[in-house]
Amino acid sequence: MIDYFKGRFTYKNELEELLRANKSLDLNQKFKVNDSSIEYPLKTNIQNLSIKVYDGYASIEHSLHTFFNKTIGDGVENSNDFSFCDLQASLDRLEETLGYDLGDISLNVLEFGLNIDLGINPSLFLERYVLMHKLKTPCYDPKNNKKMRIKKFTYEEYEIKIYDKSLQFAGLINNPNILRVEVKYKTKKQLNRLGIYNLNDLRRFDCIRVLYHDYLNKLSHLNIVDRYDGNRLMTKKQSNEILTYTHPSYWIDTRGNFSASTFQKRKEKFSKLVKKFNLDSWKSELFKFIKSKFTHLSYSDCETYDSAPFLMNDEYYYSDNVLIG
Repeated sequence: MIDYFKGRFTYKNELEELLRANKSLDLNQKFKVNDSSIEYPLKTNIQNLSIKVYDGYASIEHSLHTFFNKTIGDGVENSNDFSFCDLQASLDRLEETLGYDLGDISLNVLEFGLNIDLGINPSLFLERYVLMHKLKTPCYDPKNNKKMRIKKFTYEEYEIKIYDKSLQFAGLINNPNILRVEVKYKTKKQLNRLGIYNLNDLRRFDCIRVLYHDYLNKLSHLNIVDRYDGNRLMTKKQSNEILTYTHPSYWIDTRGNFSASTFQKRKEKFSKLVKKFNLDSWKSELFKFIKSKFTHLSYSDCETYDSAPFLMNDEYYYSDNVLIG
């Protein structure tokens, strides 16, 4: 679920004292020659987590999932599943090692993502079916990188990243069909809107559930179409329409040269064609896999959450009106 994060310590001086007193940490610090005063930043790592102390503030960042695997679990980086219980264990271990209240580490950046077993080659899925998000092309979509197949959609406050996890960790994981689907929240403002303010909030399942539903909502605007040229049930005119609607330049032209109402009408027509001729089966399958995986990772017997969390109805977050974006 939770992966990369970036946070800021509320009490920088307290943290600095704790780091100096902690003999298990290798604190990288420099001193000025003329007066032996400390030269910032001070740097240390707790496994993969990077902590930096500057003159005016202190920060911590990197993957909680990887931190779990390095300290408690046995997976490679973030290639395996990371449950709600695993998250709790990671937070407990971090707080124990630091001796610092996680409620006093505000969150500025946070990633929520799931590893999905598609049952088919993820690179093939990305190439054939994942076309756009909100009818816009990926901001990052390298074609010649043999070690990474990825599509990334970037906005001011968040980004969506979908990539072939099996290809990324080729030779290290056995399953060749793992797709990673992530939403990265890039601003404190975006997280605060969801009621998430600090690392300690990640101990609350209601916060995780809110993140999950926002994740679903953002993913619902992905334009995933089974065939860009339609199918045998369509007339030639309808096939040509789908061919037009699945081309990014058509939407660039529509946005730039037509009214908002025209854009909306064309989008609705595209959505109706996709739905009528069942060209959304892969999108539906992806959402089923996502919901199943989240449920699996949420229900647990960990001591920090001893009752099965209530999962809200997901249908609202994947309704017909957002099939196209």
